[in-house]
Amino acid sequence: IFQIVAVYMPNNPILRRNSFIELAFFLNAQDIPTLIYGDFNVMRNSLNKTDKPPNAQACSDFNRFIPSSNLNELCDNQSNYTWSNRRQGNDIIFCKLDWGLTNFTWERQTNVVCALSTSPRATLDHK
Repeated sequence: IFQIVAVYMPNNPILRRNSFIELAFFLNAQDIPTLIYGDFNVMRNSLNKTDKPPNAQACSDFNRFIPSSNLNELCDNQSNYTWSNRRQGNDIIFCKLDWGLTNFTWERQTNVVCALSTSPRATLDHK
C-alpha cells in the first residue's frame, strides 16, 4: 500500500503556511509510503529563481515543512525552472514552483526509485 498526494498550494503566503501545517499533520499521522508532487507555489532558495531573490519567509516555511514531515526532495536533473512570467528580454523571470517529494517510509518500504522528468517547453508555465 502506498499513496500519491497531488498538491496545489495557495499563492497567498499565510494560506500556504497554514496548508503546510495541515499537510504535515496529515502526513505525520500515518506511516504509509507517500509520494507528493505538485505546485507548491514556493521556492526553496535563490537558485530556484532568476531576477530578484524569492521571499525569504516563504522559502523558510517550505524548508521547515520538508524535514518536519520526514520528506526528501526528488532529484530533477532536467529542469531548474517550471514557471515563467512569459515576458521577453530583461523582463523574463523563471522559477521552480513544482516539486516532488517522498517520505522516509517510501524509501524504506518500496524498491521504487523516483526522479522527476519534465518535458521541455518553449514557454514555461508549469511543466
